[in-house]
Parts: sequence; C-alpha cells; structure tokens
Amino acid sequence: MTAEDAAKLVNPKNADGTVNPNYIGNNAATVSDVLNAGWNLQNNGTAKDFVKPYDTVNFINGLGTTAVVTTREGSTVSDVTFNVKPANGSVTVGEDGVKARSVSRGASTSRRQRQMCIRDSAKTLKDALDAAVKELATAKDALKTAETALAVNPNDATLKQDVEAKKADVAAKQTSVNDAQKAHDDAGLNKVATVQNVAEAINNSGFNLKTSAATGGEKLKGTKDDGELIKPSNTVEMVAGKNLTVKQDEDGKVTYATKDDVEFNTVKVGADDKTANGKKPVNLTTEAAKGASNNDDANKPTTCLLYT
Repeated sequence: MTAEDAAKLVNPKNADGTVNPNYIGNNAATVSDVLNAGWNLQNNGTAKDFVKPYDTVNFINGLGTTAVVTTREGSTVSDVTFNVKPANGSVTVGEDGVKARSVSRGASTSRRQRQMCIRDSAKTLKDALDAAVKELATAKDALKTAETALAVNPNDATLKQDVEAKKADVAAKQTSVNDAQKAHDDAGLNKVATVQNVAEAINNSGFNLKTSAATGGEKLKGTKDDGELIKPSNTVEMVAGKNLTVKQDEDGKVTYATKDDVEFNTVKVGADDKTANGKKPVNLTTEAAKGASNNDDANKPTTCLLYT
C-alpha cells in the first residue's frame, strides 16, 4: 500500500468533496490495522513514504548542515534540529542567522588573497542562484505536466492531489529563488559599476614581473627582488644590453640576438682543466702590443689578441 492509498482510506471525503466509500474510520480495528497505521512522509509536498509503527525515520546531515535529534526528559516528545555548519572562521551562525565576517586587511592577508576570497564568494552566490532557478524551472515543468493530465481527466482525485502537490513544490522552489536572489543582490553583485569603479578595478589589476639568474648567469645588483606589479596603463620596455640587438614584431613577439660586431674583455672556451681528449681551454684576452721586427714605428700596433 502506498502513502497515497493510505491517505484515501483515512479521509472521509474525496478531493472533490464527495463522500469517500472506502473510508475506514467507522470500521472495527484489528491488530493488523493497528500495526499498519501510520503517517505520510513527504518531501516538499511530494509523497515519499508511509511510516508505520516500528519503522525507523533517520535524520541525517545534509550539505552544509548538521542534524541533531534530542528527546525531552520524561517526555515522548523528540526535537529535530538542523544546524548550519560554518566552513571557516569567516562565517558564524547564531540565533539571528548566518553572518559573514568581512575579510581583514591585515598584513597576513594579501590583496590577491582578498580578491580571490571575494571572487569565490561571488561565485558561490551566483552558483546558488543558478541552481535555485534551475530547480524552479524543473518544478514548473512538472506542474505543467500534472495540469495537462488533470485537464484530460478533471474528475480524477489522484491527479488533483498531484497538481496541488506540484503547486506547493513550485511555491517552495520560488521561495528558494527569492532567497538566493536576495543574497546575491545584498552582496552587491547586481550593482551597476560606475566609471570610477571600472577605472579602479583596471588600475588594481595586472601581472607581477620578476627577474632571476639561471646557472652561469648573473642578476645585477639593484634589481627588485620582489618584482613589480605591471598595471594595464604601464609600459614594459624591452632593452637590448651591450652586444645584443632587440627586435619587436607584431603580436607581441620580441627577439633578442647577439650583434655581429661585439666587444668582450675576456672570452673563455672550454673547461678549466684538460678534458678527456687532453685539450686545454682557449682564452682570448686583450693586452698591450709588443714590438715586432716586421713593424716600423709609424705602423706599430697598440693592442693585440692573446691566445693562451
């Protein structure tokens, strides 16, 4: 027997107001009748089960909630409470409801962390609103289907009850949408941004530029160790150092290359000691020229390249 069947038996009247011929209120109760007595269990207006004596109804924790069941001392009354479970210290739950604490701007919280927190909160509210709207649309579709079926059989009591249940479900879903929309609006997510708001948001965005040295390289002194925030209105200049050339093409392509004519104080080729093949490294350095027998005084060189 379903919950709807049981409800029909204990109701003296049908949904249309006529006398229910199957009403069992005046019948003599048997032991079986008593054991099969019970109550209907619904979910947002939709019948889910018929709870009979000795059946167990278990209240469990939901998403973000904690179920607490307490029985009063010396009483047959049990209280069922669902508490909202806060995720972290930024949310508190009290008698007045849920309160979200503003993010501290202390030294331990960076601007990036604050922006991420605000973005995550906004996404959570937006996702909750979207989910509520989707559930409402599903409930409205179910109601439309039930009303269509009732239009074909307008005297069917079961269909009438189904329509009423679907209407209650739509109303509950609409309340959820209204609550989610209010939370979304109270957070300021639907506010129209002013020119100043947009300018501040743009000026506070950007990327962090840092420099470092790989193995064999050198990071010059005076370079910022913590990098620099490059804002949208800033200009990043790519500079060619000594003996280098730089070229900028379209689509942000920048190419560095070595000049054809370079100047070095020392050029070292190879390792410091002999390699497996017995060859020594070659060092190229400049020094003062020494006189040679084949040079006259007028054409005497001033520098020379020394191979070692």
